[in-house]
Parts: sequence; C-alpha cells; structure tokens
Amino acid sequence: MLFFLFIYIYIQIIQDKTSTFDHSKQAAIEETPLEVTNSVTRYHGEYRYDIVAGEGVDETKGYAFVPINNKDEDIFYQMLTNTTTEQEMLSSWKSSCNGCELISIQPAIDKGNPLWELTYVDDKNRYVLDYFLMKNGDFYEQLRFKQ
Repeated sequence: MLFFLFIYIYIQIIQDKTSTFDHSKQAAIEETPLEVTNSVTRYHGEYRYDIVAGEGVDETKGYAFVPINNKDEDIFYQMLTNTTTEQEMLSSWKSSCNGCELISIQPAIDKGNPLWELTYVDDKNRYVLDYFLMKNGDFYEQLRFKQ
C-alpha cells in the first residue's frame, strides 16, 4: 500500500509540474511570432516561467518566456537570430572550464534578460549554476554550492 501511495504522489507532482504547459504553448502561439512549438521547459527563478521553444515565419527559431505566477507580466519573446547559440555557449564553456562535468544547459530569464543557464560540477566538486546573456554570451551571474 505504501508503494502505491508513493506512485500516486509522484504522479501528482509530475502532473502539477507540467499542468501549465498546454496553456503556455497556446499563449506563445497567440501572443508571439511563434507558429509551431517544439518543446516546453520550466524555469524557477524569482518567478516561475514556462519556456516555449518554437519556430515562426521562415523557420525563425525563438523562445517565449511565459510567466506562471506573475500574471501581470507580459510574455517575453526572444528570437534566436543574432544571439549566442546553445552550441556556442557549450563550446565557450568547455574551453574555459577544464575538469568540469556538464549536467545541463537550458534557457532561463531574470529581470527581463533572456539567459543561458549552465549547470555543472566543477573541478573542486562544487555544484555550479552559471548564467550568460543570450544576446551576446556575456557573463551574468554564478551560484556555487558545496556538495
């Protein structure tokens, strides 16, 4: 019985995490240049955002940052032309962080600034979150945690 309770709670948590995704996809299509959505991820910063990746006219790629718990804020859209790409960020990070183990890279947003969030374990065994501006790849912020 305890096993089934655990499974039920796990399913509820996952459903809550993704319950806003369909609404965010629809809002992104209606309020941004996106015509097709490819994926949705969740970002937890000062506010929660669903980040909808997709394509617009002429297959122009972009991200719609849909606020979840701040309904007064508008959807922010970042077209990916003339920005630092995910591959460029990874390449730059690999060349500057010897002995580091990458965990993930994903889009993020803080105070209206679209960012790349790189999560990794550094050579001193610290859990690190690095944030870089999407528009030019400049450093924005870093958080380090001892494991």
